[in-house]
Amino acid sequence: MELQKAIGEKIKQLRTQSGFSTRDLADRLGLTNHQAVLNLEKGERELKAHELSRLSRIFHIDMNDFFNTDEQNSRPFVLWRSRPQTNASEAEAKFVRVCRDYNLFEELLTVGSDTFPITFPKRILDLENFSRNDAYDLAEEIRARMNLGVYPAQVLVRVLEDQYGIRFFSENLAGEGSAACTWFSGKPCLLISASEPAWRQHFSVAHELFHLITWDEGLFQQVEADPSLKEKNEVLANAFAAGLLMPAEAVRAEVKRASNDGALSYGALVAIARRFDVSLAACIFRLANLRTLSQRDAQRLSEDPVLRKFDAQVNREEPRTPYQFGATFLRLGYICYESGKISRARLAKALDVSLVDLPVVLNMAGLAEVECENRVEITHS
Repeated sequence: MELQKAIGEKIKQLRTQSGFSTRDLADRLGLTNHQAVLNLEKGERELKAHELSRLSRIFHIDMNDFFNTDEQNSRPFVLWRSRPQTNASEAEAKFVRVCRDYNLFEELLTVGSDTFPITFPKRILDLENFSRNDAYDLAEEIRARMNLGVYPAQVLVRVLEDQYGIRFFSENLAGEGSAACTWFSGKPCLLISASEPAWRQHFSVAHELFHLITWDEGLFQQVEADPSLKEKNEVLANAFAAGLLMPAEAVRAEVKRASNDGALSYGALVAIARRFDVSLAACIFRLANLRTLSQRDAQRLSEDPVLRKFDAQVNREEPRTPYQFGATFLRLGYICYESGKISRARLAKALDVSLVDLPVVLNMAGLAEVECENRVEITHS
């Protein structure tokens, strides 16, 4: 009876975190009356096996988690750049679930912190006194420390993933500029919207990097509750991202090359934005910060329908092959499966696909299930 009550409390906790009413959860479970959910949460009704399986899919957790009330299994704080317009709680639950699965895969493959010998940079954020100029200075410091070069967008994700161990994931998130980050089991994790163009993804990565570097869960919970603090925190993250992706000297050099008689054509503005692989809005923002453009001209340009139409046309016609966020997660899961550490069903669940669709997903990633059991011995030199 005590276990049944504990499971009920877990269900209520997960339902509340996900923003579901008892009626919402009843509908998703296929129950005709929301009173059945209330009875489950009170521990007055026994949970059936098929209901447990369905709940694990609804809340994106393993079925074993319903029997485990340890603190380490509680959901970590997730900071959103812009919460999705629909199904935000589900997206957050899935993000946390894949963070947990990523952690499992690394543990099974004995991937430790020594795999990423470079210490992830951390900075205490005094939000009251931290200015935009401080954000630009921090961006330049990080760019130099990470050896990101003159055009950081081209290498940023690879460096963060391969050298600093950031765990990347992607999901089709509703709403512009949507992204999220968290620290899970001492590892930085970042969620990017797969439906956005590459240049917006680059900016989101740089933006979320600022939050991961200045991570303070207590402070961020205050920020989420105070609109003015949240706005300032986001402005600082935007300034950091613009400074990181568009180094001052490199931008000035590009402007000098592209200008004619002391002016920039609309085509030149778009070309500069493309050179640094950022949006036109971010480029204009950065040029104004560097005083290459006046604030008045920057405001006018950001609202100019002719420039926006030209930028949209170029974006539509330019071929893109965005970085495959989550590719490492898939590869680790695949290795766990092929080495016999997890089952085929467990891999499919981690990738959120059916067993029927699993071969298709693996093939799209350049992988395949190996039917033979042939093995080759390795030597140790």
